[in-house]
Amino acid sequence: KENKWYKYYTKSFEKDNNKYLLKYLIDVTEIKKEEEKYQIDSLTSVLTRSTILENLIHEVTECTKNNIPFSVVIGDVDLFKEVNDKYGHIAGDKVLKNIGNILLKNTINADDLVGRYGGEEFLFFFKNTTLEETINKITKVKKSLDKLIIKYDSNEIKNITMSFGVYYINNLYKENTINQKIITDLIHCADVALYESKRSGRNQTHIYTNPNLIEKIDYK
Repeated sequence: KENKWYKYYTKSFEKDNNKYLLKYLIDVTEIKKEEEKYQIDSLTSVLTRSTILENLIHEVTECTKNNIPFSVVIGDVDLFKEVNDKYGHIAGDKVLKNIGNILLKNTINADDLVGRYGGEEFLFFFKNTTLEETINKITKVKKSLDKLIIKYDSNEIKNITMSFGVYYINNLYKENTINQKIITDLIHCADVALYESKRSGRNQTHIYTNPNLIEKIDYK
């Protein structure tokens, strides 16, 4: 049975010197469906790109005002095109769906965000966290991926890995007005670290410290 959403309204009015209160419900199911469509990625169940980018402006603003440390992380599924080429796009979608479940299970608490940034690329925001806690969350994802086996037709899809880039921030100038350009710059720093993880052989995590120092992190 389909879930229905209603909005409750009241309206007062007078007629013939009498006061009345009208109560009524309006079916807003289709509106809610449209809202959900643009908030949650239908395949992976994480936030859509537009939603997480909008949320980042608010969250980073709060962190800078209150001196709250945070991490911006980009994760990319390694060699995903080979999965699509070998098993087909339906199998590739199944892989992404499973990865979405793993990301939500292993990385997210009440303060965190994860969204689908591109086809097989995911964007994370970890609020009020240390660098060590950020790396621990990524490590949990990697260990879950190590165990992931996806059955498709008569095939088993396994050995799925992700590369990560991390930008950890514990101080931004508070006079800055957080806008989309600043968010883009933060993501760019994480993306530079991700590129180094890819360039160095994939299935790795690197941390952006500055343009001349990008540190590799080993997980166990």
